[in-house]
Amino acid sequence: RPAGSHAAIVVLGADSPAFALGDVLVAAGGHVIAATPALVDELREVSPGEVMLLAESACEPAVLGAAKTLMAQGIEVGTVSAESPIQLLAALAVHDPHRPLRDDLAAMAGAAANARHIDVRPHEGRFLGVAAGIEPTFGDDPCDLAVLMADRIMTDDAELVTIVSSEVLAECIAQRLYATRSGLEVASIPVDVGDMVWLGVE
Repeated sequence: RPAGSHAAIVVLGADSPAFALGDVLVAAGGHVIAATPALVDELREVSPGEVMLLAESACEPAVLGAAKTLMAQGIEVGTVSAESPIQLLAALAVHDPHRPLRDDLAAMAGAAANARHIDVRPHEGRFLGVAAGIEPTFGDDPCDLAVLMADRIMTDDAELVTIVSSEVLAECIAQRLYATRSGLEVASIPVDVGDMVWLGVE
């Protein structure tokens, strides 16, 4: 990497469905790898001087352990934890590899923390919707549940909803949101994740 720059490395669990967003995360400026026993060596190879780590929450312990090892070897490390791919995308959107690592860490961590997000996933024959600050909710249809959860977390000044899902589900959710909220902008990122849905609200 150019002198004075650092990589933003997204570390996902080996079986994470977020790997379906691999191309999207790379296009946003990330380098995507799996949390494996060789994690430290891979991180050192990608960014030998300093590195920004975006850790999926499921593999956060492994990432923090790798960060500790790298720092002991003199490599400066920043870490950002994300419960949802929406937070990964929000953090990458403000990533600047050329500014000081601590400043980039503050910007990326803030963007991830402030990203309102919803996850809808299959759960024991039904669907489970999860969003920060809202009680987990079950439903029988992923489109219905995603719209219900979106209505619960959207404020009156919400301007943009980002849908990460299959094209069919994204179209269903977008049409339902347009029908109830005039002036709302909806952006879709089609990925092959079955009946899972990730929503971001701004």
